[in-house]
Amino acid sequence: MTEQLIIRLASESTQKNHWLIWSETENEIIASGEVDDALQLNLLTEKAQNRLVICLLPGVDVNIRAVPIKGKYNRHIQQALPYLLEDDLATDVEKLHFNVFSKERDLIHVAYCTQKKMHMWLHWLSEAQLNCLQMIPEGLVLPIAEEGHWSAIELGEQVIVRENKEIAWSCDRCMLSIILESKAQEKLDDDDLIKIDTYSASLSFLFVFMCCR
Repeated sequence: MTEQLIIRLASESTQKNHWLIWSETENEIIASGEVDDALQLNLLTEKAQNRLVICLLPGVDVNIRAVPIKGKYNRHIQQALPYLLEDDLATDVEKLHFNVFSKERDLIHVAYCTQKKMHMWLHWLSEAQLNCLQMIPEGLVLPIAEEGHWSAIELGEQVIVRENKEIAWSCDRCMLSIILESKAQEKLDDDDLIKIDTYSASLSFLFVFMCCR
């Protein structure tokens, strides 16, 4: 298969789901659009025929965290993972879905969301007869900027940011200034400012203003 149907699933059933078809042969997007809500995902069933289906999960629902470990990732660490994070999370870890997507010695990167959200997305896809090959936190598909830079794009009322290869996040636009201020505080001992390459013209000035004040 040389074409992929990529669906950006929404946070709620009443919200729009964006989609596009990517052609590896043409190296470009050959179709795109949106469906009004989860019930209309079945409009994409025919488009999924003979194409790989990949779903992007909204970053406001999926969190990414770096977790230090001792030695290589193994089955014992996999079983203990929820409890390694328990003290840092306000949510009951028994109600979360975890996925390790990057492994290094002494460090792993984990994406997690509530089991309720994951079951909801899987139900939508099942009802629409869409066989999803892979689910990816949306921020991890943004381009990796040059070293020391972040990438960002605006989608509706949300902003999607990728800090590096493993770390990405999303937020409502109204929360952007608060998060950037917090990130800036973390870099107080760093001589470099947060530099962000934006893919939405309306965001460019906002990022420069928030990161340099």
